[in-house]
Amino acid sequence: MKKFVMSFCAVFVLAACLLVTGCKAPSSSGAGETVQGGVQQLPGGQQSGVITKNNVADYIKNMTQSGTVKVTGEIDSNTIAAVKSALLYLKVNKPEVKVGLDLGETAGLTEIPQDAFYNYKNSCINLESIVIPDSVTGIGSDAFNGCTALEKVNIPAGVEIIGAEAFNNCTGIKEVTIPEGVEYIDIDAFGGLISLKEVVIPDSLIGLYPEAFDSCTSLEKVTLKGSFDFGGAGGNPFSHCTSLKTFTLEGDSKFKVEDGVLYEDCPDRKYLMCYPAGKTDESFTIPSGVIIWDEAFSGAKYLKSVTIPIDATLAVCIFADCTALEEIIFNGTKEEILGLCWDYPGQSMGNPKTDFVKCSDGNVPIR
Repeated sequence: MKKFVMSFCAVFVLAACLLVTGCKAPSSSGAGETVQGGVQQLPGGQQSGVITKNNVADYIKNMTQSGTVKVTGEIDSNTIAAVKSALLYLKVNKPEVKVGLDLGETAGLTEIPQDAFYNYKNSCINLESIVIPDSVTGIGSDAFNGCTALEKVNIPAGVEIIGAEAFNNCTGIKEVTIPEGVEYIDIDAFGGLISLKEVVIPDSLIGLYPEAFDSCTSLEKVTLKGSFDFGGAGGNPFSHCTSLKTFTLEGDSKFKVEDGVLYEDCPDRKYLMCYPAGKTDESFTIPSGVIIWDEAFSGAKYLKSVTIPIDATLAVCIFADCTALEEIIFNGTKEEILGLCWDYPGQSMGNPKTDFVKCSDGNVPIR
């Protein structure tokens, strides 16, 4: 009888505690926290219950281990903002918890907004993967900028535009599939993807902008399908890709690859678009009559000597960061090279190792 009374008192006290304070009884299952809507994170990172725009942020904040969050129903840009806030909370309070975000069965979202998972040097480094819904037609500027844990991302077939720096410095991404249907890839959209080894540019592309794949230092193979315009001011989309040695062309193309160098061959002029930065030749003679695009040779780490013909057209910073380039020879006079340069020689030449251009009648300083 005494044991019964003591047990009854203990139950009564626990019930009173729950009623008065709202505290939870300790769980012996280790199943994790229950949040709005009865959703739990189960052992192994799995979820129970339905996650919607109304409870996804709370669910992420209460995660105790890494796992995938599968969201259903209608979502919008406010949902993305709430997820961003929750991920930044994890970054500070539970940095070991990594999140996979599956939006594949949602509806209503037509664009991954600008700065979706980025807030000026405060990126969502806990975001490990994302499934973007088929309803999305655009990925905004800086959407995933700096999400260094991001390893997997799908780009749906309906996406037409990938904004500036959309995936910039996502250093964990090893593969990117750009589907047919994408029309524009903006400046630095995939810049700094140091783990990316291969990319195929689809036939649907209309514009590929300068530095789109800048500093993808492991990029070894680029396949260009069809023809498109190099957007913006005509800068090199593959600048500082120091493992890239050549290009592969497929389909009907206005491009040509000669000795590994990418040209656009138009009826009236020929454009030198990209000298691969990983090309191992130490010297190169630019063909007669070509127009050299901005940063065409940028980051070419083996190049030591370049000869420029008298009838070339020079753009801006064509030898940017060519740290081994110790000799630039121009087949003309000092007056003629000054006439070809933008404003002053350094503007056109960039910052190669050498300090001057050798002309037939003397040297012209670059700096």
